Amino acid sequence: MQDFGPNSEQADKLSRVFANVLSSLATPILLAGENLTPDEAAALDGLLPAFMLDACSVWETISGNPVEAPITYDPDALMGVRVADIPDLPATVILACMTESAFSVLRNDSIVTDALLSRWSRQITQIRSAGSAGAG
Repeated sequence: MQDFGPNSEQADKLSRVFANVLSSLATPILLAGENLTPDEAAALDGLLPAFMLDACSVWETISGNPVEAPITYDPDALMGVRVADIPDLPATVILACMTESAFSVLRNDSIVTDALLSRWSRQITQIRSAGSAGAG
């Protein structure tokens, strides 16, 4: 797999590949008890920001090196934030860490994304608040 490099076109590619990874797991993806498709879960303006925040945390735990999740305010996005770019890591590392994130919220043979959102709600709220203040 090639390194996607840092730009929004590459974030689109990462989103599509992660949707394929989620699809290959062949397990339901749940948000508030509702089924999501892998495409919805991996959308730049869907749940991908939470997966990316968690992936950056996984990377920091493994390597000891922090990396920023390039997430920005988007009032039209599911969580009010979207992935704007990819972290400064090889694509394979990002995908592996996001896959680990998906497995970390596997409950009763389902990926229960509520647990992931709970883990990152404070950071997502801070990004939304900073973005809406700047937009006003």
